[in-house]
Amino acid sequence: MPETPVASLPVFSDEDEAEMYLWFKRAWEDGWEVRRCSSEELISVLCGPCSDAGAVVLDPSPEIIEEPSAWLVNLDRRRFLGWMVSGRNPAS
Repeated sequence: MPETPVASLPVFSDEDEAEMYLWFKRAWEDGWEVRRCSSEELISVLCGPCSDAGAVVLDPSPEIIEEPSAWLVNLDRRRFLGWMVSGRNPAS
């Protein structure tokens, strides 16, 4: 039985990468926009409006986010939040 896909929130380290992603996905048509935010704001988004996201995908290419292989480049939401709060390496 196939697994249910996990909702993922793409997070970018660079505004240009984020804008390219929005352009490629035509997400701006749905009201998405690029905005720089602090780690505190990102934590707030993951605990509030995007609390249904099960994973965070760091700097995804537009082609991979909806592919089955996207799980290879994502971090579990809880693990990512723990890393953000503690400042530890997410791989540890």
